[in-house]
Amino acid sequence: MTRDDTILLYNPNPEKDRPSLDVPLSLLAASKYLDKAGYKIKIIKDNLYENHLDVLREAAKNSPIMGVSAMTGYQIHDGLEACKIAKEANKDIKFIWGGYHPTIYPVQTLENPYVDIVVKGKGEMAFYELIERIVEGESFEGLEGVYWKENGKVFSNPDRAQAPLDDDPPMPYHLVDIEKCLFASEFGKRTISYVSSYGCPYSCTFCVEVGVFNRRWVGLRADLVVNDLERLEKEYGVDAINFYDSLFFVSVKRAKGILQGVLDRKLTVRLGNLYGRSRQLNQSDDELWELLEKTRTYSIL
Repeated sequence: MTRDDTILLYNPNPEKDRPSLDVPLSLLAASKYLDKAGYKIKIIKDNLYENHLDVLREAAKNSPIMGVSAMTGYQIHDGLEACKIAKEANKDIKFIWGGYHPTIYPVQTLENPYVDIVVKGKGEMAFYELIERIVEGESFEGLEGVYWKENGKVFSNPDRAQAPLDDDPPMPYHLVDIEKCLFASEFGKRTISYVSSYGCPYSCTFCVEVGVFNRRWVGLRADLVVNDLERLEKEYGVDAINFYDSLFFVSVKRAKGILQGVLDRKLTVRLGNLYGRSRQLNQSDDELWELLEKTRTYSIL
């Protein structure tokens, strides 16, 4: 692989026979540092192209690397089918998997012939450093958060620590056609999904976050979140934000900063699906609830 090659990224469909509408957040996040470094990236998702598997087949012919992000469930099946198509088009292509399922079961994931490397955990920097090593022909030894196999044997490195988000490059929305990623929701006609934090400090037994982030949480600084919201509203005409944070209200001070920033900048974008814990929210002061009302926040989950 050289720096002039295109990195192919595929977002599997989470449900059979039901087209998805959302923006491929995991792949955009994985592209942050690569895009900043000037790598060519092609993101493929079913709502971005009329015949997305045909596009995948053609793109794979000249791509040495294909990345797949998958949760447990149908995304695994769809991702493997996509890898089979890519392999038929290019027998030398290598597959890198990341996301929730490979993070929980990296060794099991590597047992599949259509998986060569796994990036475990929040992988923006790990994925970038992995591609750099592939370009330079260097070993993956010591590369935190990366598992791989050679001659049928699995090798692993220590987990990568949860890094702050404030110095991350901005989300490279230009890599996809945003118009095809907007959808109508109960709180907006041009809704887009967004993540401002990762992980959760609590240990709810039903929740996958405990195993993925080990009760650690990291959030983007409030003013930087507001920068993103302003960009989405003014550059892309977004009128509603569907938050995918596992727990938006970990820091009530940060939550207030985001809400106040929306008011200060006179943004009209509406927020919805903010995840919270009932006990914590019940103990919050009136200021938080007044800000939620003034910003016309639609819903808390």
